[in-house]
Amino acid sequence: MSAPSHPAAPDERTVADIPKNASSVTRVRLCTYQGARLCDARVYVQGDDQVLKPSKKGLCVRVDQLAPLITALEQAQMFARQMGWLDQPQRKAA
Repeated sequence: MSAPSHPAAPDERTVADIPKNASSVTRVRLCTYQGARLCDARVYVQGDDQVLKPSKKGLCVRVDQLAPLITALEQAQMFARQMGWLDQPQRKAA
């Protein structure tokens, strides 16, 4: 997969690209929008031109909400482990 077609703005930083499937990734990035500092985790899909483009699927939170979100995600991971979900192969969504 190719990199974005435009350079990141000075107040924008890609933190991670997490592979989702052969043609998409979940991109975690820090950015600003109308003066708000945000963390955006969004699905990017490879277009016909082989460039990754953002989709509508994702989550965007203010950076001051990262700590409670991380706590909730850690709890979800703990519960998923207790439920045996992390020990089983993942099924593809229908």
